[in-house]
Amino acid sequence: MVNLARIAQVSKVVSEKLGLHFPENRYNDLSAGISLAAKELGFEEDGVTFISLLIEQKLTPRQLDILAEKLTIGETYFFREEQILSAFREMIIPSLVKEREHTSRSIRIWSAGCCSGEEPYTLAMMLCDTIPHISSWNISILATDINRRFLAKATKGRYTPWSFRETPVEMKKKHFTPMGREFEISEEIRNRVMFLPLNLVEDPFPSDRNNTHSMDVIFCRNVLMYFSTETATAVSRKFYNSLSENGWLVTSQVELSDEIFHLFRKVNFRNSFLYQKSDKPVEPKKSLKITAKGKTSGLSSAASSKLHLGRPNQPAAPVNRTSLIPPAKQSDNQEPHPLELAIGFANKGNFILASEWAEKSVAKDPSNPEAYYLLGMIHIEMGEFMEAERQLKKALYLAPDHLLSHFQMATICNRNGKEKQARKHLQNVVQLLHQFQDEDSLPGTEGMTAGQLRSLLKPINTTEDA
Repeated sequence: MVNLARIAQVSKVVSEKLGLHFPENRYNDLSAGISLAAKELGFEEDGVTFISLLIEQKLTPRQLDILAEKLTIGETYFFREEQILSAFREMIIPSLVKEREHTSRSIRIWSAGCCSGEEPYTLAMMLCDTIPHISSWNISILATDINRRFLAKATKGRYTPWSFRETPVEMKKKHFTPMGREFEISEEIRNRVMFLPLNLVEDPFPSDRNNTHSMDVIFCRNVLMYFSTETATAVSRKFYNSLSENGWLVTSQVELSDEIFHLFRKVNFRNSFLYQKSDKPVEPKKSLKITAKGKTSGLSSAASSKLHLGRPNQPAAPVNRTSLIPPAKQSDNQEPHPLELAIGFANKGNFILASEWAEKSVAKDPSNPEAYYLLGMIHIEMGEFMEAERQLKKALYLAPDHLLSHFQMATICNRNGKEKQARKHLQNVVQLLHQFQDEDSLPGTEGMTAGQLRSLLKPINTTEDA
């Protein structure tokens, strides 16, 4: 067990080198991530030597890559956050085309923190399908990430069915070729994206050296949520300087913050918010990020249309980023139940109030597994996996056949290197699916059918001896 002073040193170095913020209430998650990285890199199980090298800042770039991978969710999919992409398709692209079609006919886009490439490839597909005669345009899409392993996968351009869970069928048919169990992206789309390693905290930008200047649009989603307020604000300022006049910064809806993005003008498009470069900075306002037990830091949780779920980097547990909590429902003539209020706040991204009302629901009815499941989901979203596991275990104690709790426990066990336990939970999911027909909607999934879930599980061999 690493002592408190030592883990505090580690937290400081991780923040300085990677930008990842681990306050004291998240030291358990930091320790778990370090143990996973040390194990993969061949250090002793307790990671003492690995921690010493980290504190002394003697880790190699590859070792830092793997550490960053274990400390973040590092998972995405094509056409993620449709509301934001609609703003890109219907507002940003047309305005840029109108402005440039008789002049430079050029557009520059940057996907910062691109992970395994689904986001920049999505943007390339949308541009190809939106801009007439795109071959006559000079389109530049830069995609960067701190993790070189993610970039290697992105460059390869091959993806499993889980990456397509929100992809329109026609887009998949048009731009991908089946290759066994995977799908390979077309050369046309692949050639429109340039992948480069870049550390948003340590590397300089804007810069001609890494081509991060004069951008028209910067996408940086689900990245700054891992940073401290000070680090996120510094990165935000560099993004501002990297944008061309009236350029756009697109963040996740759970990362909206008047304090961090005070240099930008906030633009509302159908109840989704984007940031536009402005010559008149907005007066900073203090905002809150949801953390455990009511503690706060810098990012706002702002309204999001769905509560999304965490998922580990490895493909063994196919979960995350699908809304698995239905909207709160309420009778016109009744007081809302605490659980209904908790669900409502969770689906709006207000995790402090969601957690408070979920706790009240537990106090009112401690035998209801749905309240514990909701608490587990909230903690997954906040990256607090140990607490999430504790709540999900309570849900399964009360309801051993709770399919979604097994689904999420597989995620957490897989993330923590507990492959046997993860496989057992997945086997339970498969077994519980037997009671549903393919066309049946799964309770609590806002429309996901049993057939869709079965198809996502097909690439995974769940029949091995666990």
